[in-house]
Amino acid sequence: MGDNADLDDDNDGFADTYEMECNSGPLNANSVPTDSDGDGLCDEIDLDNTDGPLWQYPDEGGSTPGFGLISALAVLTLAALARRD
Repeated sequence: MGDNADLDDDNDGFADTYEMECNSGPLNANSVPTDSDGDGLCDEIDLDNTDGPLWQYPDEGGSTPGFGLISALAVLTLAALARRD
């Protein structure tokens, strides 16, 4: 099929018109629209990049990995020890 009739010239699974809206190259299979939150809309046209199933709250630095889990375990341990008395 010629490129004039082909809706996805680079065969990357994204229509050429969608790739142009998302500022990715419609003729380059390695250039695909980015979708940070996984909601099916590329970041360029998505007004809210915090609503999809793949979105995670970015770590703004300064937090200790696993601190929440350690805190929860400490509280449970203290509660169990307090109950023994």
